[in-house]
Amino acid sequence: MKKYFVFISVALICVGCLYLYNNNKNAFTSNEYYIYYFDTAKNTLSSNPVEIDPMLSREKTVFSLIEALYQKLDANFMTKLSTIPTTLIINNGIAQIDFTELFESLSIQEQMLVRVALVYTLTDLNFISGVSMTVNQNPLSTAHSIDVGIMDRSNIILNAMNPNPSTNYQTLKLYFFDPESNKLVLEKRGVEVNKDIPIENYIIEELIKGPMSNNLLATLPSNTVINYIITKDGVCQIDLSSSQFKDISANDYESIMLNSIVNSLTEVYYIQKVGLLVDGKREPSALGDIDLNLLFERNEALLEKD
Repeated sequence: MKKYFVFISVALICVGCLYLYNNNKNAFTSNEYYIYYFDTAKNTLSSNPVEIDPMLSREKTVFSLIEALYQKLDANFMTKLSTIPTTLIINNGIAQIDFTELFESLSIQEQMLVRVALVYTLTDLNFISGVSMTVNQNPLSTAHSIDVGIMDRSNIILNAMNPNPSTNYQTLKLYFFDPESNKLVLEKRGVEVNKDIPIENYIIEELIKGPMSNNLLATLPSNTVINYIITKDGVCQIDLSSSQFKDISANDYESIMLNSIVNSLTEVYYIQKVGLLVDGKREPSALGDIDLNLLFERNEALLEKD
């Protein structure tokens, strides 16, 4: 009886070892990987399985994943971008990928789509913990020339891709120019806002859209781009770009533009002052006679009284 017990025990151990061996073998030889991309139609991050030869090197595996990923992205979007990064280096778990200058021709939203897709896809590999991107060997940077650095799933901005996040309605107080009175006139506007995005962003965006009233004039060019906006210790710092700022300065409208921005932003209870940059600069000529080294406070004298 004892011999039978030993035999059965050994048999079970062998079966267990074989089971573990087969499972581990499958784990190491599986040729199924996943690509991740933000589906703008569904407003969510989606994934698709792809099959890749498990005998490929790590670098070739990454290139194959990127090729499969680009095939999944929108065809019109792909025409603006080279098929794959020009170079790839995997160093200490970081995938360093370099793009041609075509990457910079993408809009900010399109660049974010690429970054989200690449970071989620590549960090799904057990040998990659982060992604570093360059353009023509120059580090990828923000509008303020701050290097983006190494990205992983914890610091990639996925919420920014969703055009329909959790929202509520708020009433904004915006100031537009009345040419008849030569004053700034209050226009209240109800907008749907995302609670995760500062209200300052919506204020500037609505100013860029212009007034609803036909009697009022816009104070910011319609092609104005918000490069950066943040509020700290009661001071809202913003950085704007527009090819028409020089025209505004030439017509002496820069004071109107500035006060429209400042008076609209200071309607927010926690904003007392506003700092302004143009294309990341505070140069004296950036906005006519306006000294961008100053912080600007609310100016009630320019507001039309009810």
